[in-house]
Amino acid sequence: MPTKKRRVALTVDDDLNKLLEDLSVLMKKPKSTIITDLLVDVTPMLTDLRDALQLAEQKKDIKPVLARMTASANIKASEMNNDMLKQFDWVNDND
Repeated sequence: MPTKKRRVALTVDDDLNKLLEDLSVLMKKPKSTIITDLLVDVTPMLTDLRDALQLAEQKKDIKPVLARMTASANIKASEMNNDMLKQFDWVNDND
């Protein structure tokens, strides 16, 4: 059954393609799924970026949007650090 989702053609360099191929094998997911998942994960940041660019284009104050983007990035980095520490703990527990 055809999907109603839009297709987007991407051209990537060889290094990125190799990385995506490696991840695809290791994660047992198609490259397209990995790319889509990443884009979904960064959608809030892309939305904030769009909003900031629209405000800048209208010559309006973008500081509130930039502050929100920075706060969000800090929170996400903290969450990623915690997730990595849990993974390291899991690996060490299974040695």
